[in-house]
Amino acid sequence: MTHRWICVLALLTSALAAQSRGLKAATQHLEVGRYRAALDGLDRLRGKDRKSPQVERLRIEAWHGMGAFDKVADTGRQWLVARPNDREVMVWVAGAMLEVAAEEQRRPLRAMGLREEAIIHADGVLRLDPGDASAFELKCVALANLGKGQDALDLAAQKARSRPADIPFRLVHARTLTWMGKSGDAIGVLNASAATFPDSAALRIERCAVHVGANQRNEAVRALIEAVNCKTFTEDDRRIAGEYVWMVAGRHHLWDEGVAICDAWIQAHADHGRAHWWKGYMLERRGEGVGAMASYRVAWKVGGEEVPEAAYHLGILVGLKGKLDECLVLLGEAIRLNTPVHEGTRSPESALITLGSVYLAARDFEQAAQVLSVGGPYLPYAYGLHQNLGFCLRELGGQQAAKKKKALARKSWRRSAEAYERACAAVREADVEPTKKAQIFNDTGLMYHYHLNQVAKGIKYYTEALALDPEYIDAIENMGVARFKQRKWKGAITWFDKVLERFPSRATSVKLKEAAEAALKRR
Repeated sequence: MTHRWICVLALLTSALAAQSRGLKAATQHLEVGRYRAALDGLDRLRGKDRKSPQVERLRIEAWHGMGAFDKVADTGRQWLVARPNDREVMVWVAGAMLEVAAEEQRRPLRAMGLREEAIIHADGVLRLDPGDASAFELKCVALANLGKGQDALDLAAQKARSRPADIPFRLVHARTLTWMGKSGDAIGVLNASAATFPDSAALRIERCAVHVGANQRNEAVRALIEAVNCKTFTEDDRRIAGEYVWMVAGRHHLWDEGVAICDAWIQAHADHGRAHWWKGYMLERRGEGVGAMASYRVAWKVGGEEVPEAAYHLGILVGLKGKLDECLVLLGEAIRLNTPVHEGTRSPESALITLGSVYLAARDFEQAAQVLSVGGPYLPYAYGLHQNLGFCLRELGGQQAAKKKKALARKSWRRSAEAYERACAAVREADVEPTKKAQIFNDTGLMYHYHLNQVAKGIKYYTEALALDPEYIDAIENMGVARFKQRKWKGAITWFDKVLERFPSRATSVKLKEAAEAALKRR
């Protein structure tokens, strides 16, 4: 009896530990912006944990991150009924309402109501914290969208005067002027503020943004160079400054000018990894791979996890040089950190597929599978990656079986089936043509039917493939082969007839139909 209770306790402890691991994994996904993966992890939790306040709040945060504004607005309202002092959620809800309102072109009264409710939430935040510039900016945006632009402008100007030491409110004042079409006045406000705060990068970056909006590129470049030379530089300032390096130079293919801006930035702040990354990116686009690699290495060394792009781009370049081990370590880190993808670069998924295809072409399926496996845990929605991994493992198993390594072959085939199942889960709701989806489900069925001898499971996947594309000929024939293997001769013949109606000379269907008919005659 005691032994039984010990076993039950061990099972409960194991289940609780699994729940804890699941919540921790979802939180880690959320921290690096893998919002869909975080939501999937939270949905897999069971029992009370799934409905706990901590999990509900994490869901709202994930929806906010991925731009599911309807869900943020609806769920956030419910959350705030019980927790009216959660300022962060109030800001999320107000912002979400403004986003939803912007999409309600055909329902102006609903849009107006959402904007008015957004102001209520913003005011709620400001009552708790008058210094919350995010909430204040949302209130100004809502007023402007309600046609009360002058009210928004008066409010922003008054707030900037009443809190002269707070740079964020000066920025809101300048932005409100810009929305009102008064970019010259906005620049005047920013110049006056810059004189008061000579070390603030944010004010110069905002001036760069105003000049970019007004198509004043030379002035934008000068403002950006002033910004990167400032002493006060937050991580947000670094990220936005980098984006403006692209806006004022990169998108115009002015690589030399982009490098010059980055050199000025590095001279002022040699410890800013993002400055080194943008220099590397400009050099890479200019065709200077060696110089780009050097800059990426410095960026990764001094910026670390704050600049995952450095690991990603460096990984691609060293991979092209044939340094696979270093490449995979770097790409693994980049994918773990959910690297942002900039214009003109491959996504991590397509980079891995491209790199894997080099080994695939050489029929080095083991190495190709090693490359593709790097992204597996962090790219659950990359159906193409999982499909390619499944194919490589299937072919690897074939090579092992040919060498009489049956145990290794079966292990590879099991891993292949798992990869194909992940591809099915990813592609099921994807915006992909039905034939492509059917191919993935058919290939999954093949793994179970042909390689793992699980015919019934193979039929299940063939059935789903045909539900997606009833004309998918491979799945039709495979249904016939599976029924033949089950010795269901009439069913097999029916499927083979469907194939032969369209392809009268298809060898497998011709041969197995004849065999099935012969088997029926012997009965």
